[in-house]
Amino acid sequence: SGDEEDGDGVRQEPPKQEEGALVLYMGAVGTDDTGATARDVQRIHPIGGRLVLFDSRTVLHEVLPHSNPDGRFALTLWL
Repeated sequence: SGDEEDGDGVRQEPPKQEEGALVLYMGAVGTDDTGATARDVQRIHPIGGRLVLFDSRTVLHEVLPHSNPDGRFALTLWL
């Protein structure tokens, strides 16, 4: 679930193949902010030209950090 913690509670960076992935915690209860109650976890990897739409008010989510300065960007729109 996102970055992993080591035994000291320090967050570790995601593996290279996971960098920049959108993580959706499907079915998580409204008070859950970690994804612990999610029925399913979906990882959507960044691919050029891909558009992902979802209701961010009802789906717990996170975007994993990436270290590649390749000019990627994300656009967020609230309606």
